[in-house]
Amino acid sequence: MDRTRFEQAKEIVLRYYEENGYSDERIYAIHLSLRIIAGILDELNIEFDCDAITRMVAHRQWSYVQECDLRHVGVMLLMAMESGTTDSRNIRHRKPRRSLQSVEFSDALEGYLSQLRRMGRARKTIDFEDFANRGLLLYLESIGIRNLGSITAGHLEGYLMMRLPTVAKSTGQAIVYRLRHFLRYLSLEKVIDASLLCALDIKIKVPATVVTTLTEGQESILMDARMPTTAGEARSRAVTLLCLRLGLRRSDVYKLRFCELDWKEGVLSIVQQKTRKPLTLPLPDDVGYAIADYVVNHRPKVDSDLVFLSLRAPYGNRLSSHTDIIWAKQTYGVDAWEGYYHILRRTCATRLLREGTSMLTIMGVLGQTTMESLDCYLGLDTSSMSLSPLVVEGLGLPEVLS
Repeated sequence: MDRTRFEQAKEIVLRYYEENGYSDERIYAIHLSLRIIAGILDELNIEFDCDAITRMVAHRQWSYVQECDLRHVGVMLLMAMESGTTDSRNIRHRKPRRSLQSVEFSDALEGYLSQLRRMGRARKTIDFEDFANRGLLLYLESIGIRNLGSITAGHLEGYLMMRLPTVAKSTGQAIVYRLRHFLRYLSLEKVIDASLLCALDIKIKVPATVVTTLTEGQESILMDARMPTTAGEARSRAVTLLCLRLGLRRSDVYKLRFCELDWKEGVLSIVQQKTRKPLTLPLPDDVGYAIADYVVNHRPKVDSDLVFLSLRAPYGNRLSSHTDIIWAKQTYGVDAWEGYYHILRRTCATRLLREGTSMLTIMGVLGQTTMESLDCYLGLDTSSMSLSPLVVEGLGLPEVLS
């Protein structure tokens, strides 16, 4: 057994428990399990692997708790030896991507993805671009096309006829959108004819969903809720107000870092997780007080630059998907409203529209890039639907964001 790697893995496991807020009793139990594992390995003179964990457990009679701890710590040691970390999120067992046989196809796709990375696009966006465009190139290879110059509009239409019926309409719409961008890139690189883009000039009718917002009464109760007494209530209030007052996405709230809060100037500056575009917003007093109350009185005392942490060790931002909004809903009852975080974002946009905020300002607040993204919010405010954007344009920021 590589004793050096084993000792390094032990240090990684111990550091994980010591730096993530675990109790002294738990850390002592981990120390004990590590000593037991090292002793058994020396006694049996075996290599440390998955089979070794099974042999250690079977070596003698353990209590249920001891057996669980041995298995748990053994797995963490293996992970630390193989990857240098105890964070299982860093070990991804993804379905392997199908390789392209054509070097020209492979180089073109990699060139496009590299350009997206330089533009700062989110990793998930790049992954979906790869998925959508690789599917087209694999189809072309399957019908005998091996170079970009041989692609015709008929090939593209044939792929869409084959692919679109196999996915949901919204997914099909997203795939066509990504293909269009990829082909536009190829046409700018002069490797295909720009006329091929016409084959993707189609629109898929996606069933419209009913868009809802909170009522003014529900919104008032959320903003005027009593002072929290527990860590869960404090985190829920701060998260809820960030979404409701500033219209932030859930991903941006849970990735919020202390360096992005300027308390002196009263502003919040982030790079949006979805679009990778910078966004700066004023920080209203009630939102600032809610964040400060959580951080000073309830946040776990661990060394992390993330504002919002989980309620139990190991403290990080492994937060449950809907915990905070569910607690906010319980202010009224479990069935207070349908939906989760995005209803708060829609409510913020609709309130700004109702108060006379310009369309461009709302786009800036929400971090959106096109006017079409505001259509659903316009449709929710019947009193403003008749207004021309030119009329609303000069009304400026409402008091809530001034």
